[in-house]
Amino acid sequence: LYLVDGRGQRFTDAAGLTEELASPATSVSSLNYTVTRCLPDGQREESVPPILEPSDRPSYWIPRARFLALLNSALPPTVTTRFGAELRELHQTPDGGVEVVASCSDGSELRLTPSLLVGADGLQSLVRQRCGEWSGAAAEYTPVVLPSPSSGLRYQMIKMPPDLRLDPKNASVTAQPRKAYSMRPATDAPLGPTRLGLLPVADPTFPRTANVILPPEHPVWALGSAEEVLGWLRATFPHLPVDDVVSADEAAAFAAGGPGG
Repeated sequence: LYLVDGRGQRFTDAAGLTEELASPATSVSSLNYTVTRCLPDGQREESVPPILEPSDRPSYWIPRARFLALLNSALPPTVTTRFGAELRELHQTPDGGVEVVASCSDGSELRLTPSLLVGADGLQSLVRQRCGEWSGAAAEYTPVVLPSPSSGLRYQMIKMPPDLRLDPKNASVTAQPRKAYSMRPATDAPLGPTRLGLLPVADPTFPRTANVILPPEHPVWALGSAEEVLGWLRATFPHLPVDDVVSADEAAAFAAGGPGG
């Protein structure tokens, strides 16, 4: 999920997309959702999150796919969007231009010689790296590192059903789409205290994703199989019907995938 704040809305304002972004059918406003703490004894405590930085503009939670579709809708018909293409390499051409080499989701290779290349390819930007090499002034393209409480943390997501059960004994108690949830751990959790955080979504059919955010040396990242992941979840969150909300395939994907950071 993305949180589009006032800075992001300067862009959606310019593109004429903020009204649709703010629609309750599209996103969840930061001023209009609750957080439910699900405790290991089965109790659930619902509260309204505090507003840390008052603003005349709320922020909006929106799934990445929905936000990309929203942005794509503002493009003219002459623009071709290639989803699933991954940047592989950049080459300088004899005339001083750039050749872009990308791989497509169908396995084919794409080569382009654009008149303009925007380096928006993330923290480990290949575009920024090549610009530094070609300019001979790599320091000018080095990101500025600032201290942050979240520095060094790793994260991974666990996909769950849209209406996941919150009570192992009562199937009628399920997650609501426009609410956030914080799953609190048992006091005797085998790998130490860990929380699962689920952010609010507007679409009731959209899968919920539980965020796992921990230091890089945490033993959770060493879990090597689906059964190890499921065993950890069962022991850490006994108040969550783990086998009903986390599939074996999803647990295997968690074990196989490295955490992001």
